[in-house]
Amino acid sequence: MLTAGSLNEQEVENDGTFQDGASNSQCPAEGTVVAPPLEHAPGDGARRRLIWQGLLIIGIMAAIAFCEYIFAYKNVAYGIIISLVLVVILYTLLTVSPLSDELASSIESITLVPLYILFTSSLPWFFVHQYFLLPAVYSCVLALCWLHIYQKQLDLKQTFGAIPGGRQLVWLIPAGALIGVSLGFVEYVILRPAPTYGHVTAVEIVVNLLYMLFFVGLGEELLFRGFIQSDLSRLFGWRWGLVLASLLFSIMHLTWRSVPELFFVFVAGLIFGSLYLKTRGLYLSILVHCMNNVVLVAVYPYIVGAAFSYRVQLWVWQRLTSINASTFIYLFRR
Repeated sequence: MLTAGSLNEQEVENDGTFQDGASNSQCPAEGTVVAPPLEHAPGDGARRRLIWQGLLIIGIMAAIAFCEYIFAYKNVAYGIIISLVLVVILYTLLTVSPLSDELASSIESITLVPLYILFTSSLPWFFVHQYFLLPAVYSCVLALCWLHIYQKQLDLKQTFGAIPGGRQLVWLIPAGALIGVSLGFVEYVILRPAPTYGHVTAVEIVVNLLYMLFFVGLGEELLFRGFIQSDLSRLFGWRWGLVLASLLFSIMHLTWRSVPELFFVFVAGLIFGSLYLKTRGLYLSILVHCMNNVVLVAVYPYIVGAAFSYRVQLWVWQRLTSINASTFIYLFRR
């Protein structure tokens, strides 16, 4: 599915960038004046086009990072204004500029991020009960995603991937749960979120599981992996698509105001994106994302902080990281 992202690389190869003089089996006759080599190889045009497209995408991501920084660290109102201006500029660019289909699709997908900031930060959420705030906010994200699917007439099977069968679920569910639980512990050691309630119940864990699975995990994986990573992979190849989508995913977590969290989210984005590439679908990455968030907010704050010392937590972190890496390697050797 995402191997189509190597089209640009193939185009460069076909243009002759990687060809040398040895490929020509005919030698010039004696006394023939051989023309000097061209200053620019035929593939330079395609390469320059990729460079300026990459600079444009990086510039847009830098603008989103600035918007998120202002929103998180300086002034919420200014962040909302900047996100609105950025959305207007990007849609104007899409309207008036003769962009390639791959570049236009990538910009359209990335524009959903400032729209996400705009809607989730400017709507009057004060009238929503705290218990329903999370699904209410992520309903906006899902609405943007479904509207994008409708406008672009995307194939749901191609976007989500084939539904896993019974034999796949045998290893997919336990592997996803194990990776998610391990990642959640690493993030807990970094953020140390306080318990929301005095104690946690099974009902609250189930509610959080549903929220994280059908709202947070679904919305963010559909946006960052299903749309952004997929489109960037078609434009730049799967490696750069994976890295750039993970970087943007990390930028969107500036609101945590934690530098270690940014590094963690970038690595987590690489893991989610790699699982998306490996399974050619979103189901495993959604499950891992969901389990990570559930244990982060509804399990570890109630059982780890009160029961284990910091040294024991670090020991558990090391062991879970090792198990997580082993599980990840096993999946990619299947």
